[in-house]
Amino acid sequence: MVRKGLLLLAAFSLVGCLWASEAPPEDLLAAYRYDSAAVRFENASLPPEAGIRVSRLTFTSQVPSDCPANQVVNCRVYWPDAKGRVPAVVVLHEWKVERAERAMYLCRRLARAGMLAVLVPLL
Repeated sequence: MVRKGLLLLAAFSLVGCLWASEAPPEDLLAAYRYDSAAVRFENASLPPEAGIRVSRLTFTSQVPSDCPANQVVNCRVYWPDAKGRVPAVVVLHEWKVERAERAMYLCRRLARAGMLAVLVPLL
């Protein structure tokens, strides 16, 4: 009985989310439209680590910002030693951390497990 009640509560909550806005879907998605021109980026190799390749990926943000430092996105890409298509994971480290050792460790583990991991720092 409790399970059915929880399912109904979840269903009504989701239905409420669907009608939370009067705006048409096109207007709701307007914030996610970007320039269709190709994004310029740099991909520079870093020293390899056991069983994986690491590179620095830098590109200009499509989202305008008043802070010049926020206009460039700097990522680290951890490449698995695999051929062909592989699953990819975007990793965001925890907030207000000076260094992202735990996130880098996670990315290394993911790459060694055969997944491409992209670390996006929040500094």
